[in-house]
Amino acid sequence: MDTYDVIIIGSGPAGSTAGRLLANCGFRTLLVDKKRFPRHKTCASWVNRLAFERFPELLPHLDQLIEVPFFGVTFLDGSLNKRTSFGEKLFADCATFGAGAKTFA
Repeated sequence: MDTYDVIIIGSGPAGSTAGRLLANCGFRTLLVDKKRFPRHKTCASWVNRLAFERFPELLPHLDQLIEVPFFGVTFLDGSLNKRTSFGEKLFADCATFGAGAKTFA
């Protein structure tokens, strides 16, 4: 039987980020989600450029994550992306740091 220090319920951007950080710190981490990735998530598809700056491991994958870059107003600089791609990449990166994953449906 596997044992974990931390079990995170929900593997969206927040859960995946927490899982990655905890696994990177040496905690035995399991992410549990009710759906498999990739999955559609209804949202505005807005990811501010600062989000990518906070996840430097995503920078090499920007061409796969960004669909419509746009510029202009400083506080709106960013891009439209598939929330599906963004969430899937964050979730997948957890495994590279040693986190386990369990999804359903």
